[in-house]
Amino acid sequence: GWAGVANDWRDIAPRLAEGGRRVVTYDPRGLGASPAPPESITLESLAEDALAVARAAGASAAKPADVVGFSLGGLIAQELACVAPSEVGAIVLASTSPGGGGLKDLVSVDFFDVFDDWADDGSNESEAARRRCAAAFLVHGLPRPWVEQRVDDLKRAVDAFVSERRPAATLAAQKRVALARAADASRLPPSSKYLALHGD
Repeated sequence: GWAGVANDWRDIAPRLAEGGRRVVTYDPRGLGASPAPPESITLESLAEDALAVARAAGASAAKPADVVGFSLGGLIAQELACVAPSEVGAIVLASTSPGGGGLKDLVSVDFFDVFDDWADDGSNESEAARRRCAAAFLVHGLPRPWVEQRVDDLKRAVDAFVSERRPAATLAAQKRVALARAADASRLPPSSKYLALHGD
């Protein structure tokens, strides 16, 4: 998802792997351990990266990968299905849309401003700003009952979020990708199986 890194899946990946399924997570370009300049971030480049990871993990037309995409990851999963339909099997699209104009009915307009104060200069002020941004981001994305009943878990989630490398320029580039893409579900190949999840 937007601002997401592989480690964000640390609690979910083992559950997805139950029953012997191989689960692969990765840091998108410019985040976590993945070095890349923000100007290289487009939906197409993010989908190319996902395809490279899938192929490195053994995906092929003979053995297509099942893909889970959350938020911005859902846009990437959809683009991946469009550029390599024979290598994508089932797709789970969670809390996502085709992007662009399709977002206005799913998320509040101010949601995409949540990282505008994210700073990388290492000062105490930037650390406080990062924690505020992370808290706002998580509170917006989590079900209200979870937030209200699990404050200590929310604090741990904020700690984990700010501990990962998430450069401000990369977050801004991902924001541009999410807001620029116009909704066009007609591009999705009918050969794939889709499951769309949205809501609490």
